[in-house]
Amino acid sequence: GPRVDFRAVLEIEGAGIGYGYCQFVARKAGWVRFGIGSGDGVKLWLNDELIHSNFARRDIGEDQDEVYAWVRRGRNTVRVKESSTGDEFRFYIQIYDELDLPSSKFLDRALAGYKALDRARYDDALESFMAAEAERPGVPEVAVGIAETMLRQENLVAARGWVNRALLERANSVRGLQVYGEVMLRLRQPLKAFDAFRAAYRSSEYSDEKTFQLWTESAVKARWDLQRGLALLDRSRGFRKAKKKTEAAGSLEEARAFLEQTFVGLADLSVYHREGGDRKQAASYGVRAIQKLSPQQVALNCSAEWLLNLVKDLRQTQPEDQASRERILRLVSQVDPTRSDLIRELLAVKPAAGRSAISKKIEALLKKRPESALYKEYTSRLYSAGDYRRCAEFCAEGLASGIVSRTLRYRQANALVKVKSYEEAEVLYKGLLEEKDYVKRATEALKKLARIPRAGS
Repeated sequence: GPRVDFRAVLEIEGAGIGYGYCQFVARKAGWVRFGIGSGDGVKLWLNDELIHSNFARRDIGEDQDEVYAWVRRGRNTVRVKESSTGDEFRFYIQIYDELDLPSSKFLDRALAGYKALDRARYDDALESFMAAEAERPGVPEVAVGIAETMLRQENLVAARGWVNRALLERANSVRGLQVYGEVMLRLRQPLKAFDAFRAAYRSSEYSDEKTFQLWTESAVKARWDLQRGLALLDRSRGFRKAKKKTEAAGSLEEARAFLEQTFVGLADLSVYHREGGDRKQAASYGVRAIQKLSPQQVALNCSAEWLLNLVKDLRQTQPEDQASRERILRLVSQVDPTRSDLIRELLAVKPAAGRSAISKKIEALLKKRPESALYKEYTSRLYSAGDYRRCAEFCAEGLASGIVSRTLRYRQANALVKVKSYEEAEVLYKGLLEEKDYVKRATEALKKLARIPRAGS
């Protein structure tokens, strides 16, 4: 099966989202099995229908997830979305033909279970699902069917056990999350229920009307205005995605009335506007959200990612307000001091030269997270500021940490020339003569170095 490594193909670092697309021709219609492997989050569409969604930080392997799907005779399309939080950024996918299908008895019994469930014949549904489970244990779709059947029979504790089993394998199953939410409502745990409904609605790409109704109706019954507002805001996201601008604006206006009084509501409004490209509004809502909490509460309730996005919003919309950005960055360093984008934002606050508190913070973070791009950016700042000795020291430190970079080697050599360490610079330049892209620059540098008068010559 194809293996796609976005870092190798696109030559990018850090977090990202990548898409893969292909077509295949089936000789006949029928069931096939998809074997999927991923580092972080993965979604799979077959013929424009979402058939699999999973987010699990893990080392990639073959066939970590298995999905059965019906393909049509002739041309079929497959689309994969891979999300990386900064670690692995690749996926694996394999399509197995009918020789690898589960037995027809299993599929027949599972389908019979869902048909009986839809017709409210719960005893028949449970019997079929249990037979399918005995035939092939551990299939999440069957576990969801058993859980939903038991929910309708008011066997809540057993339903919770079966749906938890399903969600361990399919964390973003829309139907599984719906069932879990309903079970939690009946067990009087509304916060878990609302979290499940929100996750289900988002997994459905903001399109599952049943989930939205369950979420809002239960919020109204619980008199929980915040949840009503969050549901309406997610509905606005769905309308915006479908390019229904009038409906999106109307739903947003309804949501604001419920959300503007709380930290959580203001924070989500900030995210909503950032997603839509309105960084000015995102910054405004984000600052208002932080003002609702003390620094200690911010550190406990805010993710480093949300805080850093707020800093970026402020940098773009209020570049002169460095004090606000520095204040938020201090909070980020308490939440997650090793993030690479924290170093980038610290670099953007003040010039890196000198022994300032900011530069000391950057240097400490670089030692914890040695990344090529960060060392290049920091040493470039040092060189531009005329701090050549520290520039050479940090180039050497980055290379010693295992970073392979011709840029750092060349910059270190240039910095060493500035501090008159000619012999060390000469060794580095000669080493770069073996690098195709640097031959011309290294040759010219060596010629200039030869013309510099040295002591004793």
